[in-house]
Amino acid sequence: MPDEPVPQETKILIVDDTPANLDVLCQSLEPQGYGLSVASNGEAALALAPEIRPDLILLDVMMPGIDGFETCRRLKEMETTREIPIIFLTAKHDTEDIVRGFSLGCVDYIAKPFQYEEVLARIRTHLKLRYLARQLETRNRRLEDLNEMKNSFLGMASHDLRNPLATIQGFSRFLLNKGESLDQTERHRFLSSIHEVCGEMLALMNDLLDLSAIESGKLTLKPVRASFTEMIRSHAETYRVLASEKNLIIHMNLEDLPAFPFDARRLGQVVDNLLSNAVKFSPQGKNLFLGLDRRDSCARFVVRDEGPGLAPEEQARVFGPFEKLSPRPTAGEPSTGLGLAIAKKIVGIHGGTLRVESQKGRGATFICEIPMTGHDALPKGADKIG
Repeated sequence: MPDEPVPQETKILIVDDTPANLDVLCQSLEPQGYGLSVASNGEAALALAPEIRPDLILLDVMMPGIDGFETCRRLKEMETTREIPIIFLTAKHDTEDIVRGFSLGCVDYIAKPFQYEEVLARIRTHLKLRYLARQLETRNRRLEDLNEMKNSFLGMASHDLRNPLATIQGFSRFLLNKGESLDQTERHRFLSSIHEVCGEMLALMNDLLDLSAIESGKLTLKPVRASFTEMIRSHAETYRVLASEKNLIIHMNLEDLPAFPFDARRLGQVVDNLLSNAVKFSPQGKNLFLGLDRRDSCARFVVRDEGPGLAPEEQARVFGPFEKLSPRPTAGEPSTGLGLAIAKKIVGIHGGTLRVESQKGRGATFICEIPMTGHDALPKGADKIG
């Protein structure tokens, strides 16, 4: 975002009933590149301002009909125009009139006859102030969103950690108090349960740390030219064992694409998440279909399952953190609820897209497209996620 407002993207409304004044102002401002609109009286200004939403209004005080003071008052009462800065154009220098204008909401005065340098200086100053105010408002909204997300994360993470911690505490207390009365098989079962629960907690903490790094812009990509095809094939092979435990058959149709730069670790994380979900939410004896081909300048990776599918309203939420959707893992597999949120952000920072197509009861298809143009073509700042 630039530090200054761009004149070509800035609109100014000039309101004056004197054609000579309009000519002078237009001749002064047009060479600067501002988008200019004019109104010859207060009534016309009140009709035009809500329509064009100017960034600044130059408003003559002395006009027939509705004068500048009344026009300003009405503009400040309208929802669509109340935040637009207004500079009065006037030959009146009485303190009472100046105070009245400020009390009605104007931000400045420009005295007649106009001085070219002064007009430009005052306009630029107030346009910059409005621009900075908008930036600050945008950043404040972003901070509010992040704070709300943080509170949501803390609440959900605390909830998701409470049960595993209670399990660990209960099993360990039992082992401390009565462990000597257990045989080797029972002790092994208790320790295995503690180990499994610790693994679930560690997975949740890793996901939370990844998401925190992404949101704060501290997760750095390390793209290296490599085979996207081989990376997917390698990760898919590790899931054949998990799939076989549920009698799932993995069908792969992977095109041998030319090597291009990407972060193999992070995109491998995306592939793992898509494959893990496909296995996790598929009933026994179903099929999984993996595809990879080239679409224009992108590598297109597709994972399709024969699971329960997603309703339209759930598809809009599937990439949100900690979203609780109707499909459940078919063998009780654990899930942190953060994987797809992280995957979408990683794909996005590579300049790609991740989306889902699904019908309830007919499985889900996740489509990941990654530009093959390499790291040099990534958006500015794309070596970091945030």
